[in-house]
Amino acid sequence: GCLPIRYRALRIAQLRLSPAAMTACLGQRDVRLAPVRLVGVLDTSPIRFSVAGATYSLKGGHWRVLAPSVRLQNGTDESVLTAALVTGWSTPAGLSGDMTGLSGSLGAVPLSASQGAGRWRVTQAGLLFDGKMMIADRQAEPRFFPISADAIQLQLTGTHMRGEALLREPKSGALLSRLALQHNLSDGRGGAQLEVEKLSFNDRLQPEAISPVTLGVVANVQGSLRGQGRIDWTPQGVTSSGRFSTDGLDFAAAFGPVTGLSGDINFTDLLGLVTSPGQQVRLASVNPGVLVSDGQVRYRILPGYKLQVEGGRWPFAGGVLILEPTILDMAQAADRRLTFGVEGLDAGRFIAAMRFENITATGTYDGHLPMIFDAAGGRIEGGRLVARGGGTLSYVGDVSNGDLGLISRF
Repeated sequence: GCLPIRYRALRIAQLRLSPAAMTACLGQRDVRLAPVRLVGVLDTSPIRFSVAGATYSLKGGHWRVLAPSVRLQNGTDESVLTAALVTGWSTPAGLSGDMTGLSGSLGAVPLSASQGAGRWRVTQAGLLFDGKMMIADRQAEPRFFPISADAIQLQLTGTHMRGEALLREPKSGALLSRLALQHNLSDGRGGAQLEVEKLSFNDRLQPEAISPVTLGVVANVQGSLRGQGRIDWTPQGVTSSGRFSTDGLDFAAAFGPVTGLSGDINFTDLLGLVTSPGQQVRLASVNPGVLVSDGQVRYRILPGYKLQVEGGRWPFAGGVLILEPTILDMAQAADRRLTFGVEGLDAGRFIAAMRFENITATGTYDGHLPMIFDAAGGRIEGGRLVARGGGTLSYVGDVSNGDLGLISRF
């Protein structure tokens, strides 16, 4: 039959549970536990347990727990761990079993886990878990799409949690990063280290499969990057940083195709994609309508996915092409406006580089070229070039003066 079970206190290491009562029903083959809700304290943090029911096999010693849930309060933040089913049994080495439907989050950490499954065991080292799960951004507007974490190894000793995992893009299975983390359940403090050994973009994997931020900004990316990231959290908030580098990326952008982008990028807020000032990249070539090579661009990324261009410089037709400072909102689908300054452009070399037939020019020019890039491509509006001391623009084709006519000759 069914019997009420009560206890005045229950203590396991730093866990202390308040008095509680539950109902257990004894059958010929098993013991069944009705839904249970327990409250207590882990170290100094309030904790709540609940299960939808449980059974224990009298013959085999196996047990099943339905919909277990653990909620741990750290200040205003709450750590949550739930599962659809936990099974277990006793072995000479200790308790062990399986978990399915695992999900949860850790305090202020802006990430959540779901679809977890794996094996657990209790040894003298603590509670160990090996398995896999999905990781997602908890923000209302996610900064990255859900990614899969496999080869997970978690260890809980007292209130201290440590773990490692491999993070992958779920559709392609491409390895994005190695993850190592630690977390203290009692005070809600912890951190994670991300190691990107070689993240390759190709026909199999593109940036828009990882983050919606890059959609409409770059496309057809070819190349790889490497680097490290760090995320730390406390009940007061989350900080993150990172440094990544590439020896050469090719991609299509709103202002034209880019080849050989190389350099380092330092994030002061990795999760928010914010950098310090003075970031610099080298560009082997850019073609916004006129091919320019061997350039440098200085920039920083502001909060809200705004790109502040601090300046750029390219050798150009015997002179210099200068990208003037501006701010581009990369989060909005809008026209991109860039203004280029021209210093010392040699008209003859420019005409030769553009391969205009039957036209020749002389003179050295300075000026400004305001450009607008949209879905139709790039165009100059309101551009002005001034010749130093004058110059010429001539037609040198095969058509005779007689064929041209009076107005054409003029």
